[in-house]
Amino acid sequence: LWYVLFYPDKAYFINNPMKVFAFRDGGLAIQGGLFGGAAYAYFASKRQNIDFVDLADSTMPNLLIAQAIGRWGNFLNQEAFGQKVSESFFNGWPLWLKNHMFIDGAYRQPMFLLESSLNIVGFLLIYFLLKRVKKIKKGDYAFSYLLWYGIVRFVVEHFRSDSLMLFSLKSAQIVSVIFIIIGALGLLGVFKKNKAEDVLVLFDFDGTIADSNALIIDSFNQVFEKHFPEIEITREMEVSYVGPTLDYTFKKYLKLDDVDQYINEYREINFLLQKTSLTEIENATKLLEYLKSNKVKMGVVSSKWKDSLNLGLKVLDFDKYMDVVVGGDEVEKAKPSPLGILKAKDAVLPKAKKCYYVGDTVTDILAAKASGCISIALLGVEEIRQDLIDVKPDYLVEDLSEIIEIIKEVI
Repeated sequence: LWYVLFYPDKAYFINNPMKVFAFRDGGLAIQGGLFGGAAYAYFASKRQNIDFVDLADSTMPNLLIAQAIGRWGNFLNQEAFGQKVSESFFNGWPLWLKNHMFIDGAYRQPMFLLESSLNIVGFLLIYFLLKRVKKIKKGDYAFSYLLWYGIVRFVVEHFRSDSLMLFSLKSAQIVSVIFIIIGALGLLGVFKKNKAEDVLVLFDFDGTIADSNALIIDSFNQVFEKHFPEIEITREMEVSYVGPTLDYTFKKYLKLDDVDQYINEYREINFLLQKTSLTEIENATKLLEYLKSNKVKMGVVSSKWKDSLNLGLKVLDFDKYMDVVVGGDEVEKAKPSPLGILKAKDAVLPKAKKCYYVGDTVTDILAAKASGCISIALLGVEEIRQDLIDVKPDYLVEDLSEIIEIIKEVI
């Protein structure tokens, strides 16, 4: 349709309407394909609740490779050629290329080759150099594609002698100028909008925003030492306390079906320790203040029971930041099941464009992945550091303040 729209002899298609669909005769203009593909991707992304700009970032630079390959199709079809040149122009060139550039009784500039080469160069620059020269923000890859391809196509089109026209102007150059303007303004941040209202950040509690792992370990150890002094408590055992439900941990080490007595005793001990000894993870307040000031929705999803979770949030004065709190006793399955995260998301921002889950254990990251949220692993406990790396979260951070830079990319 793009080819038909800008074809010089409009009467040809008016008199032969079925020729509009004669794809085998050529006419598959790449710029028309880009607009058509972008339109389809936009509506499909809306329907699937996928962020369109993220989709564009992940796909558009790759188009340069596809276009580079496609230009060799133009070579085979003897299309996309330049001005007439003398035979000596091809001295030193491969004979097969020289012979195929003899078109309409004359040798032609191989503009397909120039554009194909520059498309590959553009792909390499965008993917491997761009991140070295500027901090990548949302949309940068897509805008870089528009800028680079716009410049390349504008220059190449100047030399081509088989261009589509709009009045006395080459249509591809008009579109290229538009691409260049949009790409340049986009990279300068002109189109950036505050999307904080579409962003949701959920946290695990213990070991993520609350420095409570030592309190958990102490609570378990007191119960074990009082009732089961014969159990040899190791560091590996202590590390395993953090993350799973109380029911799971007590049954794992006591080999009993009924552990309610020990759970209740643990909770009494842990409640007291939270009231007297609970502190925050370093820079937790800084991060929460940043998110709150930027109107980002927040919540906590933990395997901890709701009453204990609310107590810890109140002690740390973090309850004022949270839009939703989901405890382990409110869902049928604990992490790594995504039920808690999905429950929190549905309660606050079911159509969140970006949902992040921050945790410090493997089960946290698995739950985030299963929920479809972006996973951020806080590397806190040395013994499980490699386990967290191996599960491949979307982000690995050493300090909560690093998350500020992650969120800045999307708001």
